[in-house]
Amino acid sequence: MLGVEHGTLGASLPRKLQTLAIMVLENQGSHHGYATDQARDTVARWFMELFNPADPVWQARVLQQHDVLLAALLQRYGTGESGSLSAAR
Repeated sequence: MLGVEHGTLGASLPRKLQTLAIMVLENQGSHHGYATDQARDTVARWFMELFNPADPVWQARVLQQHDVLLAALLQRYGTGESGSLSAAR
């Protein structure tokens, strides 16, 4: 199994703390409910941005990085008879 992680908010301590705070708020809300619908919607938007930022420059860069990674994997392991990366497992 292959996973690729992309930092979305940054590696600085304030950004790491911001990520942690958003994850805590989302978890609390999921388990205990939100005070208002507006709070739920705001936290949901922040949480989505953690994993899929709306920034088109970020999205294009990630897609380009994945193209390079996929090409390297296919070159190294081939696609096998089934067309999958089974040799990489």
